[in-house]
Amino acid sequence: MIQIIRRLFRSAWQSFIRNGWLSIATIVIMALSIFIFSGVLLFNTASRLAIKTIEDKVDISIYFLSDTPEEDIFKIQEQIKSLTYVSDASYVSSQQALETFTELRQSDPLIAKALQEIGENPLSASLNIKTNKVTDYDALATYIQEAPFKDKLISVDFSQNQKVISRLGNLTRGLSVGSLFLNLILALVAVVVSFNTIRMAIYALREEISIMKLSGASNWFIRGPFVINGILCGVIAAVSVLIILIPLVLWLHPKVSAFMPGFNLNAYFFGHIFVMLGWQLLFGAVLGAVSSVLAVTKYLKV
Repeated sequence: MIQIIRRLFRSAWQSFIRNGWLSIATIVIMALSIFIFSGVLLFNTASRLAIKTIEDKVDISIYFLSDTPEEDIFKIQEQIKSLTYVSDASYVSSQQALETFTELRQSDPLIAKALQEIGENPLSASLNIKTNKVTDYDALATYIQEAPFKDKLISVDFSQNQKVISRLGNLTRGLSVGSLFLNLILALVAVVVSFNTIRMAIYALREEISIMKLSGASNWFIRGPFVINGILCGVIAAVSVLIILIPLVLWLHPKVSAFMPGFNLNAYFFGHIFVMLGWQLLFGAVLGAVSSVLAVTKYLKV
């Protein structure tokens, strides 16, 4: 059995060498497809992290009239916390708001002078409310608009954050769909090129195939080397892409960190390098196997 497997791989390697240029062309096209596939995986991870980072910063802030008793605000806070889709509702007193505002604007003398002239705290107490999911904010906004305590509110701050989340989500979905479409096209091209490579290999080895059939070789023994040849091209393409990605990730890391401070490209890539290689090998092997089986089924009649 081991001897038969060796012969299958030896025949596949000989076919690969004989059709060198076609094999290289197949590997290049497959590598492009696998490269896009890997890019989609990394992009989806980065975009999910970006959305999660923004989601963590999004909340609904409701501001109360200055004459609203603190006890009433605490009761409203408990009502809001009791909602199943609310994860937190933190209270910020007017004094806390003023201290935070002053600290942030301490380098601006105009702000300090304006506060002195006013002579009192112009900021209101508020509740900063977070939900379990971004999709729950619409329900929360509707609840606040219809709540019995709405007459105690000055304003509700949410629309701007909602627009950011919506736009980022649309951008991510658009780029993901575009990347997937491009990947499908390259995968199709890779299958076609590999298909033609196997067809040429069958033609070049037609005399040997005839001799093997006359010698009583089984169908799977004759077809096996061609299928292995296609898988071999996919595996070589996958390994090549990983070798290219390593220096590329090292080069992109500082640029990605500057754009997305919360995402460590190096840590993610090298921490998942074997998972990435596994997906690349699987993707390349499937491309090669599918194209080989199609070619063998169509052109190799045994």
